[in-house]
Amino acid sequence: MTVRRTDIETALDELILHEEWLRFQRLAVVLAKQKWPEFIASEVKKDLGLDAHARALLAADGKGRGLACSLTATIKKIKQDLDKIQQQASDVKTLIFATPHPVTQQTTMGWADAVREDTVSN
Repeated sequence: MTVRRTDIETALDELILHEEWLRFQRLAVVLAKQKWPEFIASEVKKDLGLDAHARALLAADGKGRGLACSLTATIKKIKQDLDKIQQQASDVKTLIFATPHPVTQQTTMGWADAVREDTVSN
């Protein structure tokens, strides 16, 4: 059976419509683990901003990675997760943010600049 892009987009729209953040989070973690097998899924209700974590100690390059997922694609959500992550998982040097919404490169560049500014000012 061939899965079309439109089928995937429709399924993601359904997750958003029904606010099924947990199903989206589980899907995002599975997909992230395909790219980065060292990711370990976090406990859902006590994730401290990280939906999955690849600890620096176990990473081949020595850099920790984190995955944060949200049905809400906003810089506010990213900053909220980053605040928690910086307090609890200081080894995370790369954050992967997954959302079912399309996000323009212009928006992601703005988010990256905002995160850098916050990091430098703190």
